[in-house]
Amino acid sequence: MAITAIIMAIFGPLWIMGALFLNYNIYKLVLIDAKARNMKRPRLWALLSMGHNNGSAFLPIYFFNRRKYPRKVFSPQEAADYERYKKQTKISLLLFLIGTVVFFYLLYSLF
Repeated sequence: MAITAIIMAIFGPLWIMGALFLNYNIYKLVLIDAKARNMKRPRLWALLSMGHNNGSAFLPIYFFNRRKYPRKVFSPQEAADYERYKKQTKISLLLFLIGTVVFFYLLYSLF
């Protein structure tokens, strides 16, 4: 029982950190993409595209709306930032999934 609590104390914050980093990286990716497409209010689109209590409700709306705006070619700095945030998003998603699975597996194994 004590080892289970210790493992849950490790993977619980890992789960929350993964979720926070995932939202931040999605924000930055959408911001870079919206600026490259010269959309109006790119920060607002990026903010609305982050996850909420009911999931990423505005991300599909952003994807639908961005079809109207052709994307200009990224500058070398924008391309490097975009690739970096894509890698960080994958790592954040992995942290989130590992933390979630282990935390809830241990939580339900207690009962």
